[in-house]
Amino acid sequence: MGLEFINRVIKITLILAAVILVLVSFYYGVAYGLAIFAGSVWGCLNLYFLKQLVQNWLTLGPRDYLKIWTILGLKFPILYAAGFGLLKIKYLPPLNLLLGFSLIFAVIFLKGLGRVFLEKTQSEGKSKIA
Repeated sequence: MGLEFINRVIKITLILAAVILVLVSFYYGVAYGLAIFAGSVWGCLNLYFLKQLVQNWLTLGPRDYLKIWTILGLKFPILYAAGFGLLKIKYLPPLNLLLGFSLIFAVIFLKGLGRVFLEKTQSEGKSKIA
């Protein structure tokens, strides 16, 4: 599992959030679906900037401190102010924002569970053949 795992998690979370946006908006209302989608986008942006920060900080060669400080300047004050702004919007229910933010953790858990299941079935298949 490398950094491409994080890219796949972000992509799958955004696709799942778009599907949930349509379904929840249809059954419960646009505000609920939009809140889940906004929380998911916020969580994905947070994970993306965190990945960029770790990737640029833990390089073996010389570090680009301008890029590191730019990422820090975007992630902490701007992204967290945007999260605070999302919570202050009365139209978006805070519980649905939290559900959307937690969607990324559900995707990580399910991808890990799928990988364990796949390895388990492959090892059982090899033991039955031998």
